[in-house]
Amino acid sequence: MEQIKNYASLKIVPPSIMPVVILCGSDYEMGYQYGQQMAHYLEMKKYDEWAWAIKKFGSRYKTEKELRAYQKYVKEYTPEAIDMVKGLADGSSISYADALLLNTRMIFKPNSKSRYPEEVEDEKFPPEGCSLWATWGRTTKKGNLICGDSADFEFDFNVTIVAFPDKGNNFITTGHIGQFSFAPLMNNKGLFIGLSSGSACREIDVDYGAIAEPSFTHLIRFSDSVAEVVDKVLSWKWHRSWNVLLAETKGEAAVLELSAALKSMRKPGDFAEKDFIYATNNYFTSDGGKASKTIKFIEHGGWLGEHCINSISRNLQLWNMFYNYRGEVDLDFAKMIWRFYQKPPEMSRKEYKETLGKGWNTTIGNLSNRTIMIGLPDNGDEGKAYLSNGPAGKIVYPAEPGEGYYQITNSHSFYELTLAADPFSVVAIAKETAQEYIGRAWLEFMQLNYRESGYETINRLYSQANQEYYIGENAFNKGFIKDGNESLALFSRAATYFARAMAHAREVHFAFNPRATKPEEIGLKPYGGKWGEWLNW
Repeated sequence: MEQIKNYASLKIVPPSIMPVVILCGSDYEMGYQYGQQMAHYLEMKKYDEWAWAIKKFGSRYKTEKELRAYQKYVKEYTPEAIDMVKGLADGSSISYADALLLNTRMIFKPNSKSRYPEEVEDEKFPPEGCSLWATWGRTTKKGNLICGDSADFEFDFNVTIVAFPDKGNNFITTGHIGQFSFAPLMNNKGLFIGLSSGSACREIDVDYGAIAEPSFTHLIRFSDSVAEVVDKVLSWKWHRSWNVLLAETKGEAAVLELSAALKSMRKPGDFAEKDFIYATNNYFTSDGGKASKTIKFIEHGGWLGEHCINSISRNLQLWNMFYNYRGEVDLDFAKMIWRFYQKPPEMSRKEYKETLGKGWNTTIGNLSNRTIMIGLPDNGDEGKAYLSNGPAGKIVYPAEPGEGYYQITNSHSFYELTLAADPFSVVAIAKETAQEYIGRAWLEFMQLNYRESGYETINRLYSQANQEYYIGENAFNKGFIKDGNESLALFSRAATYFARAMAHAREVHFAFNPRATKPEEIGLKPYGGKWGEWLNW
């Protein structure tokens, strides 16, 4: 306990670009590879997780008791996660309990009427060892599926995972270090899953049940369609409150509103959406409104309540964008949405609460964006993920007065990874993409005279992108002459540095071509003009 206290203030300095972890093989092998590649960081992170959990539950003994209860549901719903957790522990220097805690993160205590599962009292641990949207059809320029998701939380050490399991679908996701997934998630069957906290706030909405991290890893691996995910999710008992956005290239989509006591679903068109659907942290269905103790329903904004104030303006922003710019949504439009901002009024925390946020223009791109993914799913090996570590916009505001997390050396740039057929192809395509990004940066940078203001700063960025590219190429080449997990670790390192090179090359590009922050900057009619129908809060 004293050791945990000593480490409680230790924070891992998050990297500006998420490391890429490539996993391949059986459940245990993928866990082992993850542990091996991130061992040093996992050793530090475990102390932070235990300090957080002990503060919530009172002691390590009580925390482990709770872990046993949730382990029951992991075994019941997602049994493959147990071997993944064992592998994570064996591949690093952390224990099984450490690894399980990282992959459950019990956010809330169960309600006072919850029954602790008696059958796990004597069970031992094994030996050591946010904002979501989807658009398709007539809403997008080419009719293809384009999805977006940000995990909004305190800036932390996150990773991008590209997984090739022996059983199930290949997938790409992001999560806290040590987690096998969180959100968003995209697989090679054309399925996208987005996840945000829900607004259910009754005591009965928190209980022992399925935990998000292992559950959504399982769902993206073993589901080929929206219908399959819906069937599984609605049959499980859940720990806490969630919004789950589902979309697939075959044209189906849905949002599930969940808690320990709530299971509700809405489909595109239920609230007048046409070829798009979105969710933030509040609910739209009548059952969701009851669970949230809401005050009133805002058209296209959903239920308004004290637990989900800034969801209204985020939802209305998404409605305005997709409804008024129907047929114009493409990758550039999607990136612009995450950089779009409206300056909020001067408002105190007290005034914000009293007016329930009316007038405060929260947008989906805000200071709380920890990670962002724009997904272009594919039923095959050509799915694309465009990733940003932290807010993609340089000018962003807090989600509400006084609330915002400030990132470290954030590049505000999207880099891309392809969910290709195998680890080698993922890295090979990342290498080619990094070359392309650096080539574009060179064409623009070479037009600048070295005597001009800013030359040295841009030269430093351009040189950094090149240096990272060659570090990646060196690791990629070494991966050819190594075998097994050592080769995979080198491929992961290569993909990480190619991603870094892309992000910094984009920064050079933006020195000459400012980031688009509103529709008119990508050649469209102005946002809020008389030509459209706009909703505001």
